[in-house]
Amino acid sequence: MVKLYVEAGICGFSALVKAEKIDKKHVRVQIKSDCEKVMCFANGVKRLNIIDLFRQPFNTSKVYEKAGQSHLHSSCVIPCAVFKAAEVELGLALKKDVRIVFQKG
Repeated sequence: MVKLYVEAGICGFSALVKAEKIDKKHVRVQIKSDCEKVMCFANGVKRLNIIDLFRQPFNTSKVYEKAGQSHLHSSCVIPCAVFKAAEVELGLALKKDVRIVFQKG
């Protein structure tokens, strides 16, 4: 099982994203957060398959479709975290932390 802790930013919400492999093409996703919109999103992405992860263009993927339906802020990083967790759990990517760092000036 892959677990990611995500601090979403200025909104002050955080989330715990878990991905657990069901078989070689499917993953179960669990998200815990105090954000209502993230929890609405979580209900729509409980089970993903490889097509859900790699559909092109990426804005037509199930993950981003559900993010839009849940009215997540366009810069919310939780959908990206779902992709990362699912890819790693299915063996399609390696574990590597991701950071967004604001630079001065």
